Amino acid sequence: MLSLAVSLGGGAFALSLNSAVLWRNLPFENARELVSIDARDNDGQRRWLSWSELESVAALRTEFFESVAGYTAADFNALSEPGLPPEPLSATVVSPNFFRTFRISAAQGQLPESATYGASRDRVVLFTHDFWQRRYRGATDIVGRTIRLSRPEYLGGGDEAYRVIGVLRSDTWLFWKDFDVVLPMQAELSRISDPSRGLFERTVGRTTRDAGLSSARSSGPILLERIRLAGSSRPVSSLSVSGLQDSMFADLKPQMTVVLWLAAIVFFLAGTNVVISTIAQATEQRRSTAIRLAVGANYTRLFGDTLRQHGITRGTGTHAGAMARRWRRIADARRLALSDPR
Repeated sequence: MLSLAVSLGGGAFALSLNSAVLWRNLPFENARELVSIDARDNDGQRRWLSWSELESVAALRTEFFESVAGYTAADFNALSEPGLPPEPLSATVVSPNFFRTFRISAAQGQLPESATYGASRDRVVLFTHDFWQRRYRGATDIVGRTIRLSRPEYLGGGDEAYRVIGVLRSDTWLFWKDFDVVLPMQAELSRISDPSRGLFERTVGRTTRDAGLSSARSSGPILLERIRLAGSSRPVSSLSVSGLQDSMFADLKPQMTVVLWLAAIVFFLAGTNVVISTIAQATEQRRSTAIRLAVGANYTRLFGDTLRQHGITRGTGTHAGAMARRWRRIADARRLALSDPR
């Protein structure tokens, strides 16, 4: 029974892990319409796209894609403010069409306008709901406030004033567990205009309602030609279009499959042990009954003894269940008491 309990726990963990990583849809509207556009160099390594390369792909009008966008994870820093210390931030830097592609909206304020991307000097930033609550205690006047951020060197470095234009919804998810701010891609003109400078870590497209994944894959040669026309000195040897979820978790699929098979094997062995134990117990019970009948016991007494044994087992289980429910109610009450600000 112990091995069965362990195997059930391991199986439930393996199933929940596979469900979260491989089976459950990404938390975006119509997530199955999202595809990953992966460019690779001559060594077969994933290659970042430059501003001009992404722009050439996003400007391509086909019957397959509704919109195309790029994004990059970046490390920013919030500089000190009155009453607030400096703090490292996890940022997502995005291209035009990003919010349209992922169907993301702001709970407060507005999304970046097209004029704030590229070499624009109008520095703007969007807060996530958690960051707004954690650092600014949910200040109602946060939209319009100016803060100072330092950006990474590959975007030009230095620290500048950024205007807060909005706060994202609390259920917004962007590929990593924790992120603090979202900013439009902004860099010096020399970096924006250089077709060989990779700025976007991943490129994502949303297919039209009439086009499926197979249709989007057929556009790969056209997209590859558009990227090559941008004139980068770093050639792109191949380009693939795949489902966004499959692309994001492709490296984890072998490990998830192994975990699932191991859980299935452990469960099978534990189930076999339980079957063998049950058969042995039944055999022993028949032998005990035969011996008791041989020494003069009657069927009425044997039946009564069996009922008492089952009653003890059931009573013990019921009592244990009642105790577990009581402990859970106590724990829930304590958690509510701790979470109540009053």
